[in-house]
Amino acid sequence: MIPETLAGWTLSKIQEIAGADISENDLFDFKADLQPAEHQRRTVAAFANSGGGFLVFGVTNDRLVVGVKNAELVRDFGGKLRDNLSPSVEFRFADGPHTLPTGRLVYVAHVPRSPRGPHAVCDNGAWAFLKRTAAGSNDPMTYEEIRAAFTDARRRLRELAWLKAEIERLLVLAENMRPDSPAVNELNRLTTRFDLGQLKAIRLSLFDELGTDPVLVDRLDQLEAHCTSVNEVLPSLAAFAIRPRVRSYSGSHLDGRVIAARTVLARLEALPR
Repeated sequence: MIPETLAGWTLSKIQEIAGADISENDLFDFKADLQPAEHQRRTVAAFANSGGGFLVFGVTNDRLVVGVKNAELVRDFGGKLRDNLSPSVEFRFADGPHTLPTGRLVYVAHVPRSPRGPHAVCDNGAWAFLKRTAAGSNDPMTYEEIRAAFTDARRRLRELAWLKAEIERLLVLAENMRPDSPAVNELNRLTTRFDLGQLKAIRLSLFDELGTDPVLVDRLDQLEAHCTSVNEVLPSLAAFAIRPRVRSYSGSHLDGRVIAARTVLARLEALPR
């Protein structure tokens, strides 16, 4: 019943959930308006450190969907998270607020489960790591939960470095395999294959993290497709000893592969650390 995407949080769905008196939990939180900065940071950090969740602004404690007057709520929301929250938390609002007949606005924000956690908030000079509970509260994480979160963060950094190194290896190989490259002789070029085993394994391990960047996922898919195409072409060429510069082997798959690999590396550099 609780929507899993921003698009699912339509005005009618918000009114339905509010009217059904469903308790706030680890999936969503209703707010009448923006909270003070220290409270807003706690909720956002707790969602990011847990499974992620949705914040709906414009619903009172009495479950009345009355909206807010603030047309700059998205900007003000980001401003409240600028300080005393480390590392910063990713969030996204729906494309636009819902407008009530009164002219007031209902905003919905999504805070995804963060691959950069755990996130700490500072209240009165003390830093704390929080988690979202099924009861809708923001509670301190246990020592074991904090340690596990840091372990996951270190694993992510290692695997991202591994992924980058693998893409760089494939890029060098692709550039050397191009028909106009003097780095590899013709026989080696015909017998070389692009091993995708490690790339597939890393992608599976980093599935949740990479999934937050659809462009990166698309480029990785393109890279694998180009690799597979070249692997399929080369065996028949080698069997008949056809030279790479013959029309049947123009190197076009390799050109696409080089472009895809370079794009993947650029997207990896842009991922939050």
